[in-house]
Amino acid sequence: PEAVRPRAQGATRARMLREMLEALDAISGAAPAVLVLEDLHWADDSTLDLLDAVLRRRDPARLLVLGAR
Repeated sequence: PEAVRPRAQGATRARMLREMLEALDAISGAAPAVLVLEDLHWADDSTLDLLDAVLRRRDPARLLVLGAR
């Protein structure tokens, strides 16, 4: 946690979204992956932004998105 703290300071919402998408690309590039989003009825704006960005992608991905309410 201490090693990550300096990198996380000043992180913008757009940067966090971009880095999460890059992480999902890396994970699903190595092997098929499942992204599980639970309790979507309580989702915050950041979670909805991530879901929107993942679903709008045009490039093929080996990623299954599972949303639960």
